[in-house]
Amino acid sequence: MGIPARVVKFCCLCLFWSGLSLSLGSCGSNSNSPAMPVIVPLDAPSIPYASPLSIAGTESNVMPITVGCQLVNEPCVSVTVCQAGGLAGSNHCVTIPNILLDTGSQGLRVFASAVPFSLPARTDPASGNPLAECQPYADGTSDWGSLVTADVLLGNGNDRAANIPIQLINSSFATVPSNCTQPDTDPVSAKYNGVLGVGLFAVDCGDGCATNANNGLYFACAGSTCHPVAVSVDHQVSNPVTSLASGNNNGVIIQLPSVTASGTATLSGFMILGVGTQADNKPSSTATFFQADSSGEIGTAFAGTMYGAVIDSGSNAIYFPDTNLPQCTSSNISQFYCPASPTNLFGIVVGNSSSVNDKVTYQVTDAYSALVNSVAVDPGLGGTNSGFFDWGLPFFFGKSVYMGLDGKSSSLGTGMYWAF
Repeated sequence: MGIPARVVKFCCLCLFWSGLSLSLGSCGSNSNSPAMPVIVPLDAPSIPYASPLSIAGTESNVMPITVGCQLVNEPCVSVTVCQAGGLAGSNHCVTIPNILLDTGSQGLRVFASAVPFSLPARTDPASGNPLAECQPYADGTSDWGSLVTADVLLGNGNDRAANIPIQLINSSFATVPSNCTQPDTDPVSAKYNGVLGVGLFAVDCGDGCATNANNGLYFACAGSTCHPVAVSVDHQVSNPVTSLASGNNNGVIIQLPSVTASGTATLSGFMILGVGTQADNKPSSTATFFQADSSGEIGTAFAGTMYGAVIDSGSNAIYFPDTNLPQCTSSNISQFYCPASPTNLFGIVVGNSSSVNDKVTYQVTDAYSALVNSVAVDPGLGGTNSGFFDWGLPFFFGKSVYMGLDGKSSSLGTGMYWAF
């Protein structure tokens, strides 16, 4: 298995345009989100985590998660894509496995090669030309391809999000724009068949892309030539959860078991659709609520400094700034930490304008050992990041993590929020 590459499917640009308050530098500089509290807590109590939900895995609103499907700490689900009105199991639908589950982005993106039928193109109303998108990620990679309309079915009960915009990843579509760096070319090299972004926003960009043609994401393509274009919110790639017909559309819960320090070869868990919309997703009374700011961030105090932070299942490590931990010397994993012995650390999670501080402890171990031992699931994987805190997949181990989508209400509160 090993760690052949950094997997960080977190979209800085998504936060920039959706929230309109976060500079792009927040993913790699020393600037912090101004909405974060200015008082830096030096310590805080560790609040007990939410009691786990009793999930069998066969419920209609549950999506099984497999961790380590092709890369270390890579959570994958299966998603069904249909032509409008298509029935699961028919020749108008296809169920695609090994879809990276990403709480750090919005929308479904699948390789065009994984869809064996045609889907209607989304077009620019002004020119009539097909729309395309370059979706950048914090690791320097991107997904390029056309926008189409599809029905997306989630969960064991095939809960339908009808006629929504999705992206077909295809680096051969038209001419890739110069700002679209390291576009994924095929499922083999990308190590997934697509990305399911279930982040806090309803769409992947928002008003910024609707009013600004030079948004860096959206393009209208005449033949092989693509030009930047403003795209209305209803044409942007959308988070399928917000459109689910069942009403389980106000958020999701991700529940993964604990992992021993040495890691494991396999790990299974669940994503539950909806928060408090039916009996099996009723929030635990012990869940602690953290409001996110308009950029989808919470705060994390680490070593006396407050950072903007995200909770991101698409990042395979906890990425944070630490000048004391040694980085790995092997060039292919130099972005990870390789301490001589396991190192116990903590960050203090703070909600936006909230007095609730939660001390979250974690351990960082030698990333090289995971490479040598070829573990698929490594709870001690930590990586470097400047000026920002990315609570990647190891944060999810042993927790029930609730996500409240923008403007959607539940018994926990109104989104955007996290609770755990």
